Amino acid sequence: MKTSLLKYVVLALSLTSLEMVNASADVHETPVQVAEKFYSAFSTLDYKTMGSLYQNSQEPLFVDPVFGSLNSKETQAMWAMLSLSSLEYSKKTGAPPLQVTYKIVDVQGDTVRVNWVARYVFSETNRLVTNYIRTKMVIQNGKIVSHQDRFNLCQWTKMAFGAPKSLICLAPSIIRKSVRKKLVNFMERMPQ
Repeated sequence: MKTSLLKYVVLALSLTSLEMVNASADVHETPVQVAEKFYSAFSTLDYKTMGSLYQNSQEPLFVDPVFGSLNSKETQAMWAMLSLSSLEYSKKTGAPPLQVTYKIVDVQGDTVRVNWVARYVFSETNRLVTNYIRTKMVIQNGKIVSHQDRFNLCQWTKMAFGAPKSLICLAPSIIRKSVRKKLVNFMERMPQ
């Protein structure tokens, strides 16, 4: 009797342990859920939620034509800088803040592709920008481990700076150097 009771206790404990392992395996959101959460937060300029979705890494995990390659800390600061400067500019001028619309267009395993549009007034020139961006995100264990944004840099510079200055798109390193300097200055002032 004691032996069979002991077997049932061991079996019950084993099943409970197995259920706990299975429950912990389901803790992470799917890649689609993470992408939805990211762009939903982006559409409200919730940079803290956006930043929390990236894997913590010193290795580059974000890349785009303007900022180049950024690690997770730099990426989080970039989203904070863009969101806060948009809100500040909107408050100061009455222009609408950055508006983001998006559509998830493809999902294959850990890779999510998103087409999104950013509409905003470029604060340096007061010119309206409508930028069409194609994103490829790789999401593992509920975190973004790679994020590539692609868009036409020459079209963006034409909208942001106007025709004469848009030729700067032919020298992307000049743009990146200027933007990196702004990002570094922002990170030095950014509260932790």
